[in-house]
Amino acid sequence: MSAAQSRERRQFRALVRLFAYRFFDADIVSVRGDLSALLSQFAALLAALSLVLVLVTGPKYAGLYQHLTAQQLYAAAWADQEFPIATTMAIAGVFTLLLWDALFPDRRDCMILGAMPVRTPTVFAAKLVALGAALGLAVAAVNCFTGLVCPFLIVSGASGALDAVRDFGAFWLVILLASVFVLLLLLGVQGVALQLLPHARYMRWSSVIQTAAFFAVLTLYFLTPPLANPHALAAAENRLWYALVPSYWFFGLFQVLTGSSNPAVSVLAV
Repeated sequence: MSAAQSRERRQFRALVRLFAYRFFDADIVSVRGDLSALLSQFAALLAALSLVLVLVTGPKYAGLYQHLTAQQLYAAAWADQEFPIATTMAIAGVFTLLLWDALFPDRRDCMILGAMPVRTPTVFAAKLVALGAALGLAVAAVNCFTGLVCPFLIVSGASGALDAVRDFGAFWLVILLASVFVLLLLLGVQGVALQLLPHARYMRWSSVIQTAAFFAVLTLYFLTPPLANPHALAAAENRLWYALVPSYWFFGLFQVLTGSSNPAVSVLAV
């Protein structure tokens, strides 16, 4: 490894730590606050939510759903498949919006880093890695229990070790893709605003865009009709909802990855 490559790696690691800390050091952490304690409390809160979801979902399959036929169980499990995906996407959206002002390097970053021998790709990569690590913490925490239990409960018709491995991998792959989709969508919204608006006007409109995005994320999560069942999917009047709500797209992808042959679900996955 050359001296230049070694120096660039050190710069990259230092920038990742700097950007990761600055995600939380402005308004979330007080002057005397402890960042590690904040992150631990935040992760514990999301993990508690994950545990509650498992405690609500598990008993249904242990007792309430025992009398259902295979077809009825297949239909009943749809809501339990879509709900963790929608919840994860909402958490990812809210978390990204909380970091809204720190998503891109600000003027201070540009003035300081621009005067230093640091390449622009290194800064960009460090920012993405720090943001991905912060979001990954939130996603892993909110799925730390559901991701270990639900894949083996909510997929009807699975049997054997290979099916269990497939369902487990499909759950986490869909969760990862759904989270990245939300992150990149919101990054794209902010990036387009930065490109189209002059800086002074963007600073005036930034909070408006952030608030509108908050409303959009929470409205989709709380007010979307519960349409995750085969009968609703077959109804023509629901097609617009399935086309507009991203959680149903990733629900369709999960269905396909776990072996569903329903043609309407395949359309959602595509």
